[in-house]
Amino acid sequence: MKPHFSILLSILLLLTLTATVFAVGIRPARLVYPFQEGRELSLEYTVINRASVGARFAIYVCGTFYDKIQITDVSSTIFSDLDCTAAQRKVINQLEDGDITLDQAGIFLNPHEEKGLRAKITMPAVTGFQPGIVETRVGTVDLPLTFKPGETVVGGIAAVEAQLWFKVPYQGKRFLLAADVPDVEWGKKAKIKMTVTSEGTEEVKNAVLTADIMDPLGVRKDRLSFDPKDIASGESAEYNALWDTKQVDPGTYKLLMRFSFDGQAVTHEQEFRIGGLEVAITGIDAQPVAKGGIAKIVISASSKWGDTIKGVFADIEVVDKAGKQVGTAKTQSADMPPFAKQTFEGFWETASVPTGSYDLLVKVRYADKTTEGKGSLEIKDTIYQQTPAEYIWLAVAVILAIAGLWFFKDKIKIAPAEQK
Repeated sequence: MKPHFSILLSILLLLTLTATVFAVGIRPARLVYPFQEGRELSLEYTVINRASVGARFAIYVCGTFYDKIQITDVSSTIFSDLDCTAAQRKVINQLEDGDITLDQAGIFLNPHEEKGLRAKITMPAVTGFQPGIVETRVGTVDLPLTFKPGETVVGGIAAVEAQLWFKVPYQGKRFLLAADVPDVEWGKKAKIKMTVTSEGTEEVKNAVLTADIMDPLGVRKDRLSFDPKDIASGESAEYNALWDTKQVDPGTYKLLMRFSFDGQAVTHEQEFRIGGLEVAITGIDAQPVAKGGIAKIVISASSKWGDTIKGVFADIEVVDKAGKQVGTAKTQSADMPPFAKQTFEGFWETASVPTGSYDLLVKVRYADKTTEGKGSLEIKDTIYQQTPAEYIWLAVAVILAIAGLWFFKDKIKIAPAEQK
C-alpha cells in the first residue's frame, strides 16, 4: 500500500470515528440528590442523535446503584454492571455471540431525533456508605446499523454517560455555605444571594444567618440579618437581599456569612466589586524627534478604582495621516494603587518613516478592560540641541557673572538721604 494512500485512509477513519463520537448525546448531564434512605425518585433522560444520518444506540446503567435503577419507555435491552466499561462490553459481546439482535440491543433514531427515557430508583439504607458522593451513571453506546451473527463489531466504542450523584450525609449537623454576589456599578443595588445546605443527618431549628459587608480596609460597613429558619437533612435554605452601594466608595468588598445553630457557627467569605473599575487617560505627550531618533511617548493615567489594579500597561499604535499603521510600541506594566496616578513610557524607533506628523492611538489595558486615547508625534529633519561644550560655556558665563556681582557689591555705596 502506498504511503500517501495509507495516510488518506487513516484520515478518513479518524473522521469517521470523530463523527461517531459526537453522534450520541444524553441529557441532563448530571443530577444531584441528597442520599435519603427509602426515598423514591422518578428521573427523566433524553437520548439524542446529533448526526445527520440514522443511528442505533444501546442503553446501559453502571455505578454503585446499577442494580437498583429501572429504565422504562424503551423497547430494547437495558444492560447493567458495576463497572461502566464492562456494561458497554456486555452489549458488544452479546451482539457478537448472537444472544441478541440489533433491535434488541438498542433503539434506532432518525437524524436529529430524540428519545425520552424514564427511570426510577428507591434509595437503600445509608448504612455502610461514607459521607460524600455516591455515583451512578446512565449511558448510551453507539451500535452498527447492520450486523450479522458471528461478525465482529469493528472500531472503538463511542459512548456518553449522564451522572447521577447522591450526597451521603455526615453524622450530626453539618452545613455548606455559598454566596453569589455579582459585581455591581456604584450607586446601584447589589443583588446578594446566599444558600445554606444541610450535609448532616440531623435537622436544625431556628438557625440564624447574618452577613457582614466589609470594605477594602476590613471595616464593617453594614450587617444583613434574616429571620431564623429550620433546615432538614439534605435540604437547602436560600436568603436574598438587595444592598444599596451609594453609602460606600468603589472597591473590592467582602461578604462575611455567619450561620449560627445550637451554639455552633459556620462561616463563609465571598468577594465582590462595586463600581468604577476604570483607568482614565489624562495625557499623551510626545516631544518632537529628529528622523532616525527614538521617540519617547509618555502616557499619564488615573485610576478610578478603590482597590489595586494589577498589570496595567498600554499599547501604542503609530498611524500616518492616510490612516496606515507605521509602527507600534508597548509600555512597561505597573500595579496602580487605589485612585492613584501613574505614567507609562513607550519608545519607538523612527528610522523607517519619513518626516511629518503622526497620530498616536493609545490603548491602556487592565483587568479585562481597555481605555483608548489619542495623541500626536512630530518627526523633523533636525531638532536643535545644545552640545556639551555649549553647556560648559554657559555654566562658566553664569559663574563669572555671579563672581562679578560679588566683587563689586562692596564698591557700590549708596549715600543716605539728607535729613531736613
